[in-house]
Amino acid sequence: MACLDSNSDAQNLTTSASIDQCGSHDIISRDIGHYGLIAALFIQYNLINFINTILPKTKDHYISHGECLLCLILNALSFHRRALYKISDQMSKLPIKLLFGRDIDPKYFNDDVLGRFLEAVFNYDAFVKTPF
Repeated sequence: MACLDSNSDAQNLTTSASIDQCGSHDIISRDIGHYGLIAALFIQYNLINFINTILPKTKDHYISHGECLLCLILNALSFHRRALYKISDQMSKLPIKLLFGRDIDPKYFNDDVLGRFLEAVFNYDAFVKTPF
């Protein structure tokens, strides 16, 4: 089993997460299925920072717009799609630190933050000039 730390690369996320406490004998193994593929794409192409550059936050929140997008994509591709107000329950069952690259409390994935992200996407589209 591989030892994953905060510097794990996208290849470690594609199958199952095996976390060794690096020195202790406690091993935690978790199957993250297709969630790892999506998170690996976000890491490989640096999509969270790209979205944060395009849609900067106007207010101080703990979750960035890029992380909101990853959360909504994970929700959309799950077998049990949840309404916005139930996504925090779904996120509490996932290895958030492994998927998002940092430890985020699942309560921060609430309908208010996700709704503001969707509103920012809508407002961004209203001001983009298309070449057509």
